[in-house]
Amino acid sequence: MVDVKAVAQYARSLPNVVVAEDLLFACASDGTKRIKDAIKEHNLNRVVVASCSPRTHEPLFRNVIEDAGVNKYLFEMANIRDQCSWVHADNPQKATEKAKNLVRMAVAKARLLEPLEDLRLPIHQSAVVVGGGPSGMVAALQLARQGYPVTIVEKSSKLGGNASQWHYVHHSGAPVQDYVKGIIDEVTRTESIHVLLNAEVARCEGRPGAFLLTVQKNGGKEQEILTAGSIIIATGAKEYPGRDYLRGSDPLVLTQREFQRAMAINDPILKNVRNIVMIQCVGSRNAEHPYCSRICCTTAVANAICYKEMCPDARITILYRDVRTFGHKELLYAEARAMGIRFLRFSEDTPPEVTRLSVALPTTVEGNKDSGDRGHEKPGVFRVRYEDPVLKETLWIPADLIVLSTGIVPSEENEKISKIFKLSLDPDGFLLEAHIKLKPIDTATPGIFICGLAQGPKFLEECITQAKGAAARASTFLRQRFLTVGGAVSVVNPELCSRCLTCVRTCPYGAPSITEQNGRSTAFIDPAVCQGCGACVSACPGKAIELKLYTDQQILAKVKALRECSSKN
Repeated sequence: MVDVKAVAQYARSLPNVVVAEDLLFACASDGTKRIKDAIKEHNLNRVVVASCSPRTHEPLFRNVIEDAGVNKYLFEMANIRDQCSWVHADNPQKATEKAKNLVRMAVAKARLLEPLEDLRLPIHQSAVVVGGGPSGMVAALQLARQGYPVTIVEKSSKLGGNASQWHYVHHSGAPVQDYVKGIIDEVTRTESIHVLLNAEVARCEGRPGAFLLTVQKNGGKEQEILTAGSIIIATGAKEYPGRDYLRGSDPLVLTQREFQRAMAINDPILKNVRNIVMIQCVGSRNAEHPYCSRICCTTAVANAICYKEMCPDARITILYRDVRTFGHKELLYAEARAMGIRFLRFSEDTPPEVTRLSVALPTTVEGNKDSGDRGHEKPGVFRVRYEDPVLKETLWIPADLIVLSTGIVPSEENEKISKIFKLSLDPDGFLLEAHIKLKPIDTATPGIFICGLAQGPKFLEECITQAKGAAARASTFLRQRFLTVGGAVSVVNPELCSRCLTCVRTCPYGAPSITEQNGRSTAFIDPAVCQGCGACVSACPGKAIELKLYTDQQILAKVKALRECSSKN
């Protein structure tokens, strides 16, 4: 969409530009070698790359110019892909003109760049895993196998988390309890893993690579201080607790988890159950929880198949809005249909209604319109009414048992956790990753990673895979031994600082503090903690704080260059 050769030719005409070239793949080895050769050949002291997203490629190009002997912060990127060609695919000519403007702005800022120095701070070679469910235990085991001491902080009195309440994997039939018990045994046998039960993290201080965690044990009666180079948050989620469809008031209304347990232990409650109605999307895909909980459809289908195998003459009906048995789990849906399990759709606007009756409904009229017929006396029978969106009629189904597919909702402690560890929450209340594609396990704070249900609804095998990924990211962070900080961080001018504490209150990471410098009390921003968000810069009433690489002069230079482009056009 962009005429790159024309953009390069335009760049050559800009003041202070010595050389401008167009490379097919600037990030490939041939392209980076050409950049190094150009730096040495022309004795360059600033480099601008107009190409991909800085989020993905800026570190690479910084390392390239540093290898060529130029301070890596004397570099600027113009994003002519994500912010230009991708959003102007319908107008290549204007996309090319915009690319020229972006290059002009980048060059204007590059003239004012200053060399910056990094600090090297040691990383404590240990990790803390918050949460003792399968995700937390797997992450801890992975780190321990790589030689790192790990402490698991679990708020309950035992390990296992949500998985300890399930009996088999939804779609494979594999016994969950055996798997969880095996992990717990391995965790307890591993000498480098220390487990704290009945414990919660009350405070997290320090910096990335040297976090100081205050852990309260046994209801706050005891306290322990932990030092960790990296932290993995695996605090899980919970089942939707609502009382929809007589849940909690009738013993014959179960959730899928309770139904699975009843089958596993051969509960007498199932002795005379022949008609089962399952209702999907209970507590999910509504105004309060608009997201899909992912596991509900597969769980319902798998449990229905399991009961059908136990009781072949059972009549099982699944009332659904959309069946989302994605991937290979679609085979379960086909198997259920072949076994005679019925799937009836209802509309979001007209959810089913469940009524407990004192008499049984005759199964011979199942599916007919409401005629008011009644059968013989038999307590414990339900009547399920639903609106058929195809027939446009109100129908009812008799049931001996109601099974609700309840969704996954975030833990009420997520807000507390987000404040303790300076993490963000997504609109649904789950812990938010740094970037859904580029950093799906990282958080905005280096050294802190998330996995499992704390990050969102997912299957057990997905939780385990993500836990292994979190452990890999944590080990990569710990393996550095030293943390390089600096660069785009905020710096305070003591002469302008009035010690008003605005920056201290504004910073979401706790980087600013009031210290003594040269006999004068002033604000100081710890470069090891600062994430370069610029919140303190915009909030400071005395303009005493400056964000390196994004100074007022550099931003104004870009604005001026843009105005010059606009006036010419």
